[in-house]
Amino acid sequence: ARESRRRKKVMIEELQRSVIFFSKANGTLKQQNEDLQRMFMQAQAQIQAIESGQAPPPGDQQGQNQTKDGNGQPSQASNDKAQQQDASQQAQSQQQQQQQNGMQAQGNNGSSGNNTNLSDQQQARQAVAAAQAQAQAQAQQQLQAQNIAQQQAAQAAA
Repeated sequence: ARESRRRKKVMIEELQRSVIFFSKANGTLKQQNEDLQRMFMQAQAQIQAIESGQAPPPGDQQGQNQTKDGNGQPSQASNDKAQQQDASQQAQSQQQQQQQNGMQAQGNNGSSGNNTNLSDQQQARQAVAAAQAQAQAQAQQQLQAQNIAQQQAAQAAA
């Protein structure tokens, strides 16, 4: 009976830790979702401006906020966010390279009149691609969190 009560107590403590962990992860994911929605809205506005023939609105596309845990160290969520930003920056750099190659090819064909408009369109596409890359990274993070939850539940049940 004592062993059963002890195991029950340990299981409750594990579940409490899991609740705390997932509450923090949920807050981080909500913040990331807001950031992604903001980026997506900016990209949509930029695309609409380009399609209507206006100049794209200026604005920064990524915030550099980092979440810290109780010890003042960057939390796992902020590390994941940094990885997401790295992935989106890599995607942007690849697209910029493709953009430069495309512009060079157009320059060689003698059609330089539409380069500005094409450049604006490509920048808008880059912004959308960056938002999509971050959304994909966020989905991967959620999957990892679910896997951790399953592992913790299995350990608590054992």
